[in-house]
Amino acid sequence: MNKFTTDAITLKSYNLGESDKIIVMYSKDKGLLRCVAKGVKKPSCKLGSCFDSLIASQVLIAKGKKLDTISQAQGINSFSALRKDFSKLSYAMYCADIINAFSLEDDIGSSEIYELFYNTLAAIAGSKDKLNTVLCVTKFQMNMMELLGYGLELDNCIKCLCPAGQNVVFSKDAGGIICPNCAGEYGNQISAKLINFLKKISGASLDNKYFVDEPLNNELTIMYCFNLMKDYVQVRSPKKLKAQEILGIV
Repeated sequence: MNKFTTDAITLKSYNLGESDKIIVMYSKDKGLLRCVAKGVKKPSCKLGSCFDSLIASQVLIAKGKKLDTISQAQGINSFSALRKDFSKLSYAMYCADIINAFSLEDDIGSSEIYELFYNTLAAIAGSKDKLNTVLCVTKFQMNMMELLGYGLELDNCIKCLCPAGQNVVFSKDAGGIICPNCAGEYGNQISAKLINFLKKISGASLDNKYFVDEPLNNELTIMYCFNLMKDYVQVRSPKKLKAQEILGIV
């Protein structure tokens, strides 16, 4: 029986019979995984906590004809702070929803996506307030789209490729900014301030002090950019995201 070991983060799970579960994970080496965890619902099972949502574990998986089976698991990071703050947990679940929507099995880009997801969960867990959390998730959305080949065009008009200039609009359908000459019915006007803000957070790492230490004074700017990216991700998503349900009561 073929076996392999990989790091993986649990996205969700389903009951299977009286004692088993199907675990859906995003793994560092194999992308999306759906595996059986046998006996995991039994009180005596020591592996159960490894398969709670948003837990990172190292798993040993045995290949099967229909479904693979998790043979062993060892926790890496529980991101425990997420479970102590409903707002943090909700935004982390939203990120997991994005991962699940875009994930593929045997994804050749799984290592980069896994690292982005892991680092985002760690950043959310360590964030000092809700606005800092929202910045982390906005950064996640931008980087995820970039890794998937859907990165935003924020320098030149996405239609005619001319330098952006002033009075540009942002189009979530086109995936970037559009100059006044090409705008027509596209999108809503976006200021140079907001474009520069998006560029700044796009170019900052999740552990950069910009996300952790600097005072976040402009709540409207932060929330606008988060919602702009949320709408863009939904346009590109192959599945309906549950963002409104997950974040609507935060």
